[in-house]
Amino acid sequence: MKRNLPSIVTGIALVVILGLYMTTYQVRFTEVAVLKTFGEAQPDAVKKDPGLYPKWPWPIQEVKVYDKRTRILETHTEQTATHDKKPVILASFTGWHIDDPYVFLTSLGGRVETAERQLRDIIETHQKEVIGDYEFSQLVSKDSDRLKFDEIETAIGQRVGKAVQDYGIVIDTVGIKRLALPQDVTESVFESMRAERRALAQRYESEGRSESDDIVARAQSDADIIMAFAEARAQEYRAEGNARAAEYYEVLQQEPKLSLFLDRLNKLKETLRDRTTVVLSWDQYPFTEFKHEGRLDVEPPAEPDAAVISPLPGGQVPTP
Repeated sequence: MKRNLPSIVTGIALVVILGLYMTTYQVRFTEVAVLKTFGEAQPDAVKKDPGLYPKWPWPIQEVKVYDKRTRILETHTEQTATHDKKPVILASFTGWHIDDPYVFLTSLGGRVETAERQLRDIIETHQKEVIGDYEFSQLVSKDSDRLKFDEIETAIGQRVGKAVQDYGIVIDTVGIKRLALPQDVTESVFESMRAERRALAQRYESEGRSESDDIVARAQSDADIIMAFAEARAQEYRAEGNARAAEYYEVLQQEPKLSLFLDRLNKLKETLRDRTTVVLSWDQYPFTEFKHEGRLDVEPPAEPDAAVISPLPGGQVPTP
């Protein structure tokens, strides 16, 4: 008996473990479960919280456990049209998870493959509708403010989320994975973009020329004003100089020989301003000035008892 005790204990333990396995079930924190009784699921038999729960052994009750973590589903790459009839090639991805296992089981048979196939059809239908509400420039544009990717993704997610409420699943996120253009449209789009760039460049050049003309016109106007002001001041100075010159002319007219002498003397000073050696004849100008104008004719003193001789007409002196 003592030799059979370990085997008996082991057998009892196995029976207990098997009994617990058949009468309990575990729900992990990444799972949701629904308990089926005689093959029929009940709404109040849904378990979303992790833990250990009791159940009747099979075939009375059985448990369907589903992973509630987010799954990623990608749509097919399809061509659709924008609101302005421009074709685009679009592919998107969707993150979803099972929220209500009872509804998921009763509506889709509890099969993930069936749910993904149904969900893909719903997403592709609604993304075509949403894309059809937006212009091509809101999908493809050099101006980031015109792009509406976030708005488009949100709109698709909202529509798909409403459509799958009866499937017991929840849409976590929707995103555009790929956006392309058909080959026959790509070149026309690029040409349109190039034309837009050329028009923009021409506009900038026109604005630059206009601004340049304005700058030149303002500079010319300022120059004309400055020249007019300078000419007016020059006229004032010329008038003042002429007035002073007239005064000097009046003085010079009183002594024309003296003025001529002073003028020639100034010219001589200008000529001999630097260290200069000039060889001239005594009969050449300006030494003639010293010879004729600069020399004073002084009569010699009269001899004693000499008779005074009066000059003849013409300045000649008679010979004694």
